[in-house]
Amino acid sequence: MSNPLIWAEGLTKNFQVGEKTVEALRGLDLEVKEKDFIIIFGPSGCGKSTLLNVLIGLEKPSSGMCLIKDKNIYTLEADDIGKLRADIFGIIYQKSYWVSSLSVLENVALPLIINGVGEKEAREHAQEMLESLKIGELAYHKPFHLSGGEQQKVACARALVTDPEVIIADEPTGNLDTGSADNLIGIIESLNRGWGKTVILVTHNPAYREIGTKQIEIRDGKITKEKEQKWA
Repeated sequence: MSNPLIWAEGLTKNFQVGEKTVEALRGLDLEVKEKDFIIIFGPSGCGKSTLLNVLIGLEKPSSGMCLIKDKNIYTLEADDIGKLRADIFGIIYQKSYWVSSLSVLENVALPLIINGVGEKEAREHAQEMLESLKIGELAYHKPFHLSGGEQQKVACARALVTDPEVIIADEPTGNLDTGSADNLIGIIESLNRGWGKTVILVTHNPAYREIGTKQIEIRDGKITKEKEQKWA
């Protein structure tokens, strides 16, 4: 049996707020296997986003271990953590951040250009990615001129353009109406089922909890419920 893609053990993360210590994560263990679709849910402030930030190398845990493809990421130099994050993860946030002076196509191509791909090749690949998500006609619009649902589809294209192994989606439907949210979740499902991507989705919407391969509930920085489930 192959090793987990992500293995976290005994994660704690403390923040100092004035004279008070806030325990965001408290001895949390997590295993993510290749092609998993993990749904993480729980009340606001329970540690969901902190966990994601620790897993992708943005916040060092106070204690515990996080292995990404058998590499203990917090023993690496900062530049190496950044390269590993760029290679392994594609990230979709609740609110997308755009370079406002660039078109949709240029924003989607940007991660490739940052990784050293030539501009012409990056733009061609970005256009192919937009076409694959059926939003090629948006290429020359400015992102801020698009609806919320369109922006999140573009965010999917940007997350996918470097061909990452893991898609992290942190409340991606939080600012969308029901129809746009369901449409986006359908795209994220297809990334797992059709494209074979490993997906970690954080959501408050109980309607989306049954779509993955595993449900994880977090409360007060701990996993309080973990349920394996099969696709319908």
